[in-house]
Amino acid sequence: MVSVTRRAVWNGDFDFSILEESVPELKQGQVLVKVLCSGICGSDTHQIQGLFPGKPPPRVLGHEFSGEVIKVADSFNDYLLGKLVACEPFISPCEGECSFCINNPGITCPDRRHFGGFSQYLVLPVDAIHELPKGMNSLIGSLAEPASCCISGLKLAKFESGMNIVITGIGIIGLLTGVFAKQLGANCVIMSDLKEDRRDLAEKMGIDIIVDPATEDLKQVVKKSVGEFGCDIAIEAVGNLNLLEELFSIVRPRGTIQLAGVNPKDKTFPFDSFDFHFKEITLTGAFGKGDYFSEAIGCLSELDFSEFKGKFYSLDNIVAGFKNSIDANNIKTFIKPHG
Repeated sequence: MVSVTRRAVWNGDFDFSILEESVPELKQGQVLVKVLCSGICGSDTHQIQGLFPGKPPPRVLGHEFSGEVIKVADSFNDYLLGKLVACEPFISPCEGECSFCINNPGITCPDRRHFGGFSQYLVLPVDAIHELPKGMNSLIGSLAEPASCCISGLKLAKFESGMNIVITGIGIIGLLTGVFAKQLGANCVIMSDLKEDRRDLAEKMGIDIIVDPATEDLKQVVKKSVGEFGCDIAIEAVGNLNLLEELFSIVRPRGTIQLAGVNPKDKTFPFDSFDFHFKEITLTGAFGKGDYFSEAIGCLSELDFSEFKGKFYSLDNIVAGFKNSIDANNIKTFIKPHG
């Protein structure tokens, strides 16, 4: 049985070291998970560049991960042995009972303890794992966390079937938000991105209208496609506040603009206060996963990922993986802790 795990410890900037440590003995209600795939999130890359607040180093990053249950503490959980699972990224020691969690359900507890997905093995509470449906592999399973953020974002934007949505940015958050909106009954989803390979993938995954902002006027495309009053929801999923001015011009009166992309801390933005006031626009953020892991896995299971291509790096090459993710040479970069 496994007794040692290797973990990638972030020491600050682009400095990582590989730490070997003993695997703790399981306690009641715990399982041992062999981590098979762990995605690099935009918040991870922003944090190591000093653009995103978070717990200081040294620490193990990684909150989008999946794996295989290889040991359980309790015999009544034996059915989980050998199962592929998506894993919640953290635990709240208060178990939802602190004043913050009681008054802000679904928002990340400030006292949360992250597990650290850039590891070979992790001891997790059984409540933090979700069994993957038959046929779903560990790569798609590792998308459960960002997928749940997308479901949460749509709910925060008060999405309803029949709505028209515009999304700028076809990274993993933008892409999944768009395809989930289509699954859930959107009338028209329009997506915009400068990268041709990302636009091609969105088209193959069923997005209605794809825009190249270098050669097309998004405002005119929206007007022609959904009418002169604009879309119901406009989502900025790049992390570029300069796009907000355009979104104010394409959202309908009493529509919603949502910031889903990660922006640096202390970054401010100008916006058209006239339109904001007289069009009665709602502006909302979207960050956390909420309590939508199971719903997100269900949505993922209905998608065709045959055209989805990620880039993979080993734990020992994690720095190269982060640089690849920052360069945005592909839609998603993953760490394979076992090579």
